[in-house]
Amino acid sequence: MSNAHSSQGNEAWSTQFARYRDPRALRVLLLGVSSGLPFVLIGSMLTLWLKDTGLSRASIGYAGAIYAAYSINFLWSPLIDRIRRPAMLTLGQRKSWIVLMQLAIALLCVAVSMSNPAESSRVTILLCLAIAIASATQDIAIDAFRIDSIAEHEEQTMSVAASMAIAGWWTGYAGIGAIVLITADSFQLDWGVLYLLTAPLFIVLAAAVVFFPEPDNADRDRLHNERKLGYLHNALQLSNGRKIATMVMMACPFLLAVWLLGGGAGLADTVKASAWYVPGGLLAGTLLFALAIALLGQSALNRQVPIASAAELHNAGPLDKASASLAAAVIDPLLAFFRRNGLQMALALLAFILLFKIGEAFLGRMSLVFYREIGFSNSDIAYYSKLVSWAVTVVFSLLSGAFVARFGVLRGLFIAGLAMSASNLMFAWLAAVGPVKTLFAASVVVDGFTSAWSTVAFVAFLSSLCDRNYTATQYALLASLGTLGRTLFASGSGQLVDWLQGNWALFFILTALAVIPSLLILLWLGNKERQS
Repeated sequence: MSNAHSSQGNEAWSTQFARYRDPRALRVLLLGVSSGLPFVLIGSMLTLWLKDTGLSRASIGYAGAIYAAYSINFLWSPLIDRIRRPAMLTLGQRKSWIVLMQLAIALLCVAVSMSNPAESSRVTILLCLAIAIASATQDIAIDAFRIDSIAEHEEQTMSVAASMAIAGWWTGYAGIGAIVLITADSFQLDWGVLYLLTAPLFIVLAAAVVFFPEPDNADRDRLHNERKLGYLHNALQLSNGRKIATMVMMACPFLLAVWLLGGGAGLADTVKASAWYVPGGLLAGTLLFALAIALLGQSALNRQVPIASAAELHNAGPLDKASASLAAAVIDPLLAFFRRNGLQMALALLAFILLFKIGEAFLGRMSLVFYREIGFSNSDIAYYSKLVSWAVTVVFSLLSGAFVARFGVLRGLFIAGLAMSASNLMFAWLAAVGPVKTLFAASVVVDGFTSAWSTVAFVAFLSSLCDRNYTATQYALLASLGTLGRTLFASGSGQLVDWLQGNWALFFILTALAVIPSLLILLWLGNKERQS
């Protein structure tokens, strides 16, 4: 990593910015729009709709637990990586999944438009959960498309692609989100109508993706088939009971997530009232998942996995083949990550990914409620939190991509972490003085700058950690872990504000301090890199 950054630092800025005109980067920009737009549906629109129906802050904070779909999408990422083409689509593996999910989101928008949260908020939230699942699935395919479209040696182009992805995401989330909020105020449209008007946007995006070139995955497919034969050899050494137990445990996190987010039938209301019951259930499922990996993957810790012989292949039963496919799809990418980095470094990397953006997530989950409670209107939120934030974030995303490519990911992450913490203090100031629009604008500008820088550096960091033989699954695993901290812990943000008795200034100070543990880990990682 260090040598690559050194050579990049000698490159002219004009050469680096010329990469933004690469057709691949422009395609990533449009895919970023498709990735960001669903967050308007399950974020701004849902939050304000629930707020208008009179739901409490704690209930709105709990509704944010639907973002857990982005934390657990690694569970089905191997399916996106392995299933050749979804039914009836022949566009190529990556494009087929992207288009299928875009059409699914369009249909779900129509369904949400016909719901009524005043009568049954659970139905509306569950439909938005389905949007989140479709969106999280789309993100797996989009991230794989982005990484597969750029050769491994094109490190600078990968950083530029990361910045274009973030710029596109913010265009979908903040740019189009602002239009939605302005429309809501200007034409006094019902929120259900706005969901209905959003559906055609995904159809247009799907039509554009049809014309994108599909990345070539032939080499990766050959490697995956070889690894599957290796795990078939391992599976034949296990008893049928152990294979079945392993597969059941690996399914537990997904089944628990569906059950808990679907209402947790059988749980006491006092348990479900806590914002932490979903994280607790997912943690239990994740521990079972880890145990399953230990059971089925312990014989694969060595770099070389014996290939199943012709006789073994002939004698293998359906259960052997199923467990081998599961191990090759899920366990092998995990083991490859630990083999590549070593246990100590790998655990430190995972801890950093989990903790880095917790403070930002707490701020983002409650920001709209905060703006409304201190006196800002929908139009104020649209112009400042959406339009201004969008413009600032897009500009600084593009600049941050060039900076990260030139000076290095770790340095960029550390500066971004400090800047993120400082920007949260701006909101504490705003909470202390009240609805002052100039301070609101300044806070949004600072937050947009720090958010863009940190996100571009973070995406480039995750991309650099991926083994190019397992890009889709490994990136989904790492990104899901990053989302885990931001989503599940932040689901209790409403309860935290209530516990602080509505003291928003203290709330934002606490979010500013939340970045400290991750920065300490980053310093340790930087020292390890210099020693290597």
